[in-house]
Amino acid sequence: ADILLSGWSAAEATALGIDYGVLREQNPALVTCALTGFGPLKGYEHLKGYEGVVSAKTGRMHAFDGQIDKDGPIYAALNCASYGAAMYAIQGIMGAIHVRRQTGIGQHIGTSLLQSLTAYDWGWLVWQVQHGVELSINLGPRGSIIPGSSAPLPPASAAARPRRAAQPPAQPAHTRALPAV
Repeated sequence: ADILLSGWSAAEATALGIDYGVLREQNPALVTCALTGFGPLKGYEHLKGYEGVVSAKTGRMHAFDGQIDKDGPIYAALNCASYGAAMYAIQGIMGAIHVRRQTGIGQHIGTSLLQSLTAYDWGWLVWQVQHGVELSINLGPRGSIIPGSSAPLPPASAAARPRRAAQPPAQPAHTRALPAV
């Protein structure tokens, strides 16, 4: 094989004996891509990479509050994180193949549902920060979702849920219809 796409965390791949270091020794031209739920985010690697889990941990499900009269979580009709991560994986694999054609050397790339959801749903995450929501994720290099924010990363447990200081608009601003011109 010259491309390996997996959904295993780094720890799972190592336990199976198929981490990139081992595979590279056997085939230096191999391109591997790890597509996980939370990427290398410490404390979340044990969580499965499911759209609903990532949406719940990021607080994205709150974006749909009040849209239907129902108890419990409200799932998005479109799996943005899954589609986005697939597109990131394809782009990364194609880039690695291009480099391999020039150098003969493969590489390991990775993306996550969390990473791709951030690109699709940045407006919701910004709203959380603007309204003082304690975030349940840590995306920034300095321990915050946006540089300058000081929201800490809580423990990865069932009890760690985002808390909202205010209700989001019934329809997020980035989805409202534009006025007729």
